[in-house]
Amino acid sequence: MARSMWNPSQPSVSRAQVCRSGGGGGGGHAAAVALAALLLAACAVAPPQVAERLDTRTGVTIIALSRPIELITERNRGPLRDPYAFLGPFDTDQMGHRDLYLWVSVPEDNGIPIAVEVQCDGHLLALPSAERVPSGLEASGPPYQSVVPTGRARYFHLPQPALRCLASARRIAIETHLPDSVAEHFSGNGAQLTAIAAFAARLAGP
Repeated sequence: MARSMWNPSQPSVSRAQVCRSGGGGGGGHAAAVALAALLLAACAVAPPQVAERLDTRTGVTIIALSRPIELITERNRGPLRDPYAFLGPFDTDQMGHRDLYLWVSVPEDNGIPIAVEVQCDGHLLALPSAERVPSGLEASGPPYQSVVPTGRARYFHLPQPALRCLASARRIAIETHLPDSVAEHFSGNGAQLTAIAAFAARLAGP
């Protein structure tokens, strides 16, 4: 199948430009107008960054990211080992009692870590460990689906200063410490981190 080639004489339109401008452009090339229409449709169906669900059985309301933040290994772990770790903040509200947590999932195909640390723009966050499954989630289920087949979820209490740091971070990293003194590093940056800022704004309210 022949592949279409980019034509430098054809105006280019980014999704961000269209979403900001509302699609106006003043009669450009017909192809650019068609592209703008498609991008505007994408703006309309873009999934929200934050999701809320109520478990009617337990009365627990959970606010979390629509999808966790993806971090990738900083060193080659080999073709048979998982290169990804994930994290995501979430808030539980049980009859007015609210708690803020950080969910972390790291691979354990190289050994079970004896410590898992989270860094925000190079600064180590002081995150007290929470119980295996925080109160109220036993029946409700985890805030995020397991995405690391070789790992398991860990929960940390998330103080407000730590959330503020994550919400404004340009880089987030996880460091795992294995029993043989080996440390593994996973990190992430870019537009996906804006979801944490959206989460913090959702908790702060209007």
